[in-house]
Amino acid sequence: TRGVYQDNSEKCHTSNFGSLYSMVLPGKRKPEEPGTGGTAKPKEVLRYLEEHAYMGGVFLWTFMDYYGEPAPFRWPGISSQFGITDTVGFEKDSFYYYQSRWTETPMVHVFPHWNKEGLTIDQGVTEVRIFSNCHTVELFLNGKSFGKKKNDKDGLSWRIPYEPGCLKAIGVKEEQTIEATRKTSGPTDSVTVKERFCGADYSLFEIQGIDSEGIEVPTADELVAVLVKNGTILGLANGDPADLDGYNCQEKKLFSGKLMAIIKKEPGKVPLIQAALKKVE
Repeated sequence: TRGVYQDNSEKCHTSNFGSLYSMVLPGKRKPEEPGTGGTAKPKEVLRYLEEHAYMGGVFLWTFMDYYGEPAPFRWPGISSQFGITDTVGFEKDSFYYYQSRWTETPMVHVFPHWNKEGLTIDQGVTEVRIFSNCHTVELFLNGKSFGKKKNDKDGLSWRIPYEPGCLKAIGVKEEQTIEATRKTSGPTDSVTVKERFCGADYSLFEIQGIDSEGIEVPTADELVAVLVKNGTILGLANGDPADLDGYNCQEKKLFSGKLMAIIKKEPGKVPLIQAALKKVE
């Protein structure tokens, strides 16, 4: 489930660190049991491809979550969970694994988010993972280095003491340096809107919850009201696999901080979109 790092059967959420729910066996299982975390894990897929040189490529099921087959859960789950993106098209962490394996432009992706809420912290320590195609990656928390590691194609992992602040990964590839950060946020104060796609007839707008300092809130779940001029709202969607509120609407909750608005344009006009948090009485 995008942006989620703990299994939660009541919410139909699975952890991006590897769910213990199985696609083929009932209930929560042990890590080595069949189907836990999916039946075709990204690393296993690419490892199989490498070991069979006669293969020309792989077919990934699926790129995007879809409605139906809510395994490993049932109602109120209504969508699959094994896509590389959610039902809206927002990228999950596994998206960046494939990016690190299939692209040359230097990239670094660090996860999880850095809000204490939703993390598994054991005796003050939590796990950090990185996908990158750089030669080396160094991890920092609030300016303190936790070591530089030679990159592994399957990703890197650290266990570090949790403290709020700024988590930063710096990757080096030849003469290029690139970084990625995760910052602890405060409560959701407002939202930002940016256009993700502009077509001839339709546009997609990403709505993101932010705190009073402009930091993205990765756990935001507040209700957002959306208005549009020079267009029509065809739907609002958030990627929550158990969202039962419908899509033909003008307000919807953020999920893991985000929401997508699908807008049909009026001919010859540029759609103007306005989004704001809505107070629930």
